[in-house]
Amino acid sequence: DLAETILGAAGIKPDELMQGRDISDLYLPNEKDERHATESVEVEPWREDFFYEFPHDNERFIASSTALVTKEWKFINWPAYNREQLFNLEKDPLEMNDLYNDTSVKSTMNKLRERHDELKTQLHNTSYGPRDPSCEGFLDFLTEIQKAEERKN
Repeated sequence: DLAETILGAAGIKPDELMQGRDISDLYLPNEKDERHATESVEVEPWREDFFYEFPHDNERFIASSTALVTKEWKFINWPAYNREQLFNLEKDPLEMNDLYNDTSVKSTMNKLRERHDELKTQLHNTSYGPRDPSCEGFLDFLTEIQKAEERKN
């Protein structure tokens, strides 16, 4: 929401893949003006969930993942491990109790998975990864770290 608020103050429309919203209506008069490109909460309600993806080419450090987060739930997909996780954030804010195998929340998990897949289809950025020139230097750096660790062992 911070990025969208800054863009709104600058009069710049956020990219369509951005999921946040301009929160200036919380501290400014309830109207769109020449300085703010987005409208107030009455026109654009708060989102109820958001999708995130953590792309990573070197699974040795931190595996790539995607997730759907709501106020109550967090559904995580780890594609490299063909694994999913489900956490009840209200009862387990530290995400210590994975409910993936809990049959009592199967319906909830199916709904979250469906919404996750819907947002992934809409928002997935296919430019991530080693073919993305902006990532090459960082990936080279990680490769050098990995080689140095292997030489130590």
